[in-house]
Amino acid sequence: EGETFPVVFLCPYKKERMVTGMAIKTLNGLKKKIEACVNKALREEVTDAIRKEEQEQIHENVYSEYTPQVYERRYFAGGLIADENIVGAVKAGQLTVVNVTPPNPNARDGATTDKNLVSVIETGVGYDYSPHPGARPFIQPTIDSLRASNKVEESLKQGLRKQGLTVK
Repeated sequence: EGETFPVVFLCPYKKERMVTGMAIKTLNGLKKKIEACVNKALREEVTDAIRKEEQEQIHENVYSEYTPQVYERRYFAGGLIADENIVGAVKAGQLTVVNVTPPNPNARDGATTDKNLVSVIETGVGYDYSPHPGARPFIQPTIDSLRASNKVEESLKQGLRKQGLTVK
């Protein structure tokens, strides 16, 4: 019937090995368990790391570039930088992080309330008022900063370790 692979995790709070109580009987079963751990780390720790970097880039490239005249910024209360508006989804081991911030419903004269807010800020196209700030891209600077650092890799390792896996 084949080999049994006991699932052994290192307890992060104790310096001892723990057997999870399950045995994986096939390499395919072991692969599925590892994929589940990777997906969880992507959904949690890696998404958090990307979110924090995007928030830094929004502050630097969007908020510090322009002081609004026809609306009040929402910041962490439903604004572009709010945690709940920078969301991640994992499918088949691939993480996608998207900023889903809706337009500000309290903007004076309905400025950009019917537009994709992220697209308007990124491209500078679609503002319903003048003068407007123009393009203030933050997505590519987020990607560039993440590529130049090891934040994604470190957060993935952290998430796997948190689940008890030994990662070098």
